[in-house]
Amino acid sequence: MESEKDFKNGMDHGYYYKEANLSTEDRNWNWREKVYRYSPTREKINPKYVGTYALDALAMALHLSYYSNSAKEALIKAANMGGDSDTVADLLDK
Repeated sequence: MESEKDFKNGMDHGYYYKEANLSTEDRNWNWREKVYRYSPTREKINPKYVGTYALDALAMALHLSYYSNSAKEALIKAANMGGDSDTVADLLDK
């Protein structure tokens, strides 16, 4: 619901999803782009929260795997990128 808040981080999810769906840029999961980034709106609203959205985490894991020379390199990149890096690293480990 729009008025419910996530007590963990104080985020109003109704506002968050309305903002995140405003542009096609926020729905870009083209992980094969050489310079792939998370949704700019989701990253701006709450940088520590970015990557918890399943499509974001999966796309980033695929991107890191595709553009890294080894599994170790991909895991190091995931750990250092911020956001929900542990979920991305876990997906890389599968």
